[in-house]
Amino acid sequence: MLAAKNQEAYGAYPSSTHPAPRRVKIRKVYRMRVNKEKLLGRVRFVAILLLLMTANILVQALLAQTQHRLAVVRDEIREMEKEIGRLQYELADLSSSQRIEVIALNDLGMKPAESDGRQLLAYTPVLPETPEITLYMQAPGYLGTERGVLQRVADWLSGAGRVMAVPGY
Repeated sequence: MLAAKNQEAYGAYPSSTHPAPRRVKIRKVYRMRVNKEKLLGRVRFVAILLLLMTANILVQALLAQTQHRLAVVRDEIREMEKEIGRLQYELADLSSSQRIEVIALNDLGMKPAESDGRQLLAYTPVLPETPEITLYMQAPGYLGTERGVLQRVADWLSGAGRVMAVPGY
């Protein structure tokens, strides 16, 4: 009896009371395996890439801000240079001998100097004659004790050449 019921259930015997059974489709289900180490490596790579992009954006923003500040400071320097030029011109105008003479005559009540034949001579002291200074003495940082023997001989020969070049020797 059980076998008859099973056959009837599987559609072996047509039955008017039971609807025709559907065919069962079997399909394989593939299970995806996730490699956690590989996934973690990719996540780290993307995170580092995003971090570097963010750092690049911040550096570009700071650079733009610094360039703007630099432009502002350069404009201020140009303005100050113009102001310095104007003040130098004003100083030259204020210290001119004609202006000083006008102030001395009008404001201070001074009289122009009378010419009685005297002249002021400028005194320039006579400089003593200095001995000839050789080229190696003019070199910066000349220290005779720290120079090697070959350097001293080369200096001596260059001095001899200069002496022989003097006319009348």
